Amino acid sequence: MLDEEGVPFQEKKHKTSFMRRFAPEGVGTGLVWTANVRSLRHTLENRTVPGAEEEIRLLFGRIGEIMRAEAPDLFGDYEVEDGAWVPKWRKV
Repeated sequence: MLDEEGVPFQEKKHKTSFMRRFAPEGVGTGLVWTANVRSLRHTLENRTVPGAEEEIRLLFGRIGEIMRAEAPDLFGDYEVEDGAWVPKWRKV
C-alpha cells in the first residue's frame, strides 16, 4: 500500500511514524551526540521544520533552548516560528 507508485512521500512518512509509536519494540534508548556549532545549527534548523516528526521537533526545540541559554552569542539570533527555529543570520 505505501510502496505503491504515486503515494506522496509526506503520507508515507506520516503513516510509518504513526505505526512506529505502536510497535512492540518502540522503547526509549539513550543517546550521546557530539557536534560542532555549524552542524548543531544546521540540525536545529532542519529538525524543527513543520515536516519533521513531532518527537524530533520537540527534542530539538529543547536542545535549541538549552543552546540559546548556554551560548547566546552563537544561538541568540534564532526566532521560533510555529516551533521551527529560523536563524536571523546564515553565517555565524
